[in-house]
Amino acid sequence: MPFTISRTLKATNIGWIGDIPSAWTLKKIKFVLMEKVSIKASDLQSGSISFGEVVEKDDESIPIETKNSYQEVNAGEFLINPINLNYDLKSLRTALSKIDVCVSPAYIVAQLVDEGCDKSFLKYLMYQFDVSHMKTLGAGVRQTITFKDIGDCFIPLPPIEEQKTIALYLDSQIEKIDNLIKLQEQLAIHSIEKRRAIINQAVTKGLASSIEMKESGFEWLGAVPKHWQIKPLKYLGKIISGYAFKSEDFTDSGVRVLKIANIQTDYLDWTDDSYLPESFYDRHRDFAVKNNDVVFALTRPIISSGLKAAIATIDDEKVLLNQRNAIFRPSEELDNNYLYYFLFSESFKCDFENKIDFTGQQPNISAVDIGNIKILLPPIFEQKEIALHLKDQLIKVDELVKKSRHSVELLKEHRASLISALVTGKIDVKNLVN
Repeated sequence: MPFTISRTLKATNIGWIGDIPSAWTLKKIKFVLMEKVSIKASDLQSGSISFGEVVEKDDESIPIETKNSYQEVNAGEFLINPINLNYDLKSLRTALSKIDVCVSPAYIVAQLVDEGCDKSFLKYLMYQFDVSHMKTLGAGVRQTITFKDIGDCFIPLPPIEEQKTIALYLDSQIEKIDNLIKLQEQLAIHSIEKRRAIINQAVTKGLASSIEMKESGFEWLGAVPKHWQIKPLKYLGKIISGYAFKSEDFTDSGVRVLKIANIQTDYLDWTDDSYLPESFYDRHRDFAVKNNDVVFALTRPIISSGLKAAIATIDDEKVLLNQRNAIFRPSEELDNNYLYYFLFSESFKCDFENKIDFTGQQPNISAVDIGNIKILLPPIFEQKEIALHLKDQLIKVDELVKKSRHSVELLKEHRASLISALVTGKIDVKNLVN
């Protein structure tokens, strides 16, 4: 659907807003919302903002003395997360609450004070303010803002009836878009589950249907081919943990650094580039990444979105491994492609999860624990056969996953564009509802 301008506009000279319809006005947020005086309400269920929604939290995970400091937010009030803006640029930080909960005193709770503003419209407008402008405010190491920082910012307001029409239209369209997103996400999940099943069958049972089996002695493995071995990874190659390079050492060019963000399933993504001076390579050669190394993360991404691993293809480029990542460099006894697929098997997943340490600030696993994970080891020629078989079998499945994820991204972009165009007056809602 093309977004076209269909009415007279006037300049605002405010970057994130741009030109607005001549019938619209600009108002400072402090004349639309008022910061609510903190009211202690530890008797309520605790809550927080999660991607633009106020949700309930598990009270059992919150110490009593901490919850006693929590403040009230009621349904119909706005909640704003004003801290750590520079650490998290993706989360949505404003929400119109649909529930009564108590939240951390670090949050800003605000109430509507302008009768000429519709709450539902303001919800979408504050979303746009958040993603387009709010994250540019604030100061300090944790980039924290106050209600005054927000309150002195202007927002565009159409007449109240137009606000309501825009909100109703967005409610209906966003629901449709979100349902399509859920469908595509479910398709991706189904394809990923199918992928895992195909891999698991091949790397734990082999390719031949009539193969003689034996009990492995491990619950998560079950029966395995009789002629296969079971060995800890540490005996099948070299495991190298990344080095904790200092942030002040990074430069704009030089030796590339492999970080967690660069490791995606089946490939290395260099969109987020980081470099160190050339001199670092010789000093830290033990942490150099080589062609055909299997690389994977050792921290949070493995918990929240599953293991991300890839076979490094770097040609002659110099690359150093950053902390919280690891390299596995197989011996001649282990084929790197077979190992790569084994990392995504149920067998590896079960053994892997049993070794994750949840005691720190974020879940992690050490290279030592990785080395103790057991792998099923067919003869090397059979490993190569399995790897080739899986590469052929997974082409169509992986393509379905990519298509579903691409569709999700397009739908999210469309949703964001639709909200932006309507709440800043770039398209007339009357052209859409008539």
